[in-house]
Amino acid sequence: MLLEKKVSVITGALGAIGQTMTRMFLREGALVIGTDLDKAVREEEAFIERVGREFGDQYIILSCDISKVEEIRSLGRKISERGLVPEILVNNAGINYLGYARDVTEENWDHILGVNLKGAFFMSQCIGKLMMEGKGGAIVNIASQHGEVANLQRAPYCASKAGLINLTRALCLEWAEYGIRVNSVLPTFVLTEKNEQMLMQSGRYRTYMREIPLRRYATAEDVANAVLFFVSDRASMITGQALAVDGGYLAK
Repeated sequence: MLLEKKVSVITGALGAIGQTMTRMFLREGALVIGTDLDKAVREEEAFIERVGREFGDQYIILSCDISKVEEIRSLGRKISERGLVPEILVNNAGINYLGYARDVTEENWDHILGVNLKGAFFMSQCIGKLMMEGKGGAIVNIASQHGEVANLQRAPYCASKAGLINLTRALCLEWAEYGIRVNSVLPTFVLTEKNEQMLMQSGRYRTYMREIPLRRYATAEDVANAVLFFVSDRASMITGQALAVDGGYLAK
């Protein structure tokens, strides 16, 4: 197993990509600590119970709003109180707001940057300190192709993901001495049950397919497989990198 007995923290663990990563990591032998908002924990009770029955004490779910630093620190204390030392962190939680830049409010901006960039930084800081006390580890930030190129109606999102890509490089340099590798994954549009109706609208679909050379959307499995590689020992000499899972979108 690629992740046997490795303690792994996944934020946004109850979304489509988070659930896929959770099951993939568990099958590879990891102990998974999933975090998400209280609302998501309530709404995904069936998934939590199903995974709990299948994997038992390999799976822990804890509520945490990563836009609030004190909740992140509380999460770190809960992990330490259980006697667990994380070796893997996936900063997967992220949000978006579709709207033209002229209409973005301060609240919109603060919310998106608070989750996508501030939350990822302080989660990395919290779990990174625990990794430093242990054997090191691997951190993967889920950024986006829109951290490298812009798109309409996504100004705060693009800014947050660009920041996350460069934050990845900065942490890579600072934390290499502790045996901590830090990489980022940059997905293209990921097709899920929740966004299928929007992404498959004929006009939108034709537009996006012209931009993706492989002519398909990414799946949650595509993203999870890239993350699995980065956090496994197969990537033991790889750090500070941004891997696009984009079907060629950024090659143009």
